[in-house]
Amino acid sequence: MIARSLFFICIYLPMMLIGIPLQWAITRLGLDWNFIPRLFHHCGCIFLGLKVTVIGRPATGRPTLLLSNHISWTDIIAIGSVADVTFVAKSEIRDWFFVGFMASLQRTLYVDRRKRGDAGRASREMGQRLAAGGSVLLFAEGQSDVGTHVLP
Repeated sequence: MIARSLFFICIYLPMMLIGIPLQWAITRLGLDWNFIPRLFHHCGCIFLGLKVTVIGRPATGRPTLLLSNHISWTDIIAIGSVADVTFVAKSEIRDWFFVGFMASLQRTLYVDRRKRGDAGRASREMGQRLAAGGSVLLFAEGQSDVGTHVLP
């Protein structure tokens, strides 16, 4: 517990104090630089004690659509620590304190699940990211679950 607290105070917090304004500037300038979000997620894995094992290699240099079940919020941290991806999330997350701000800094695409037509807009944005050679991660179930079965 002491080591985790020291890690947060001495490494994670200073990294956020420097990285958040830097990433904000990067997104405002329209630059495509994913080093800071990957570092943030990697440090998050260390802080939470997650050991991420990668089998194979994440695809790079070509458009990639990834689909995943969403077991918990640690999915985002684990995947974000090893792959440069754009996450697709429900629009409510944009309004959540701190989480929404951090998700927006990572260029998350938001979908308003209450508006049927918004899926078309979101899929066009996903297509634009893919056409630019990026990777998009979609949690197909649209919510987190215990992972014992696939939700509709």
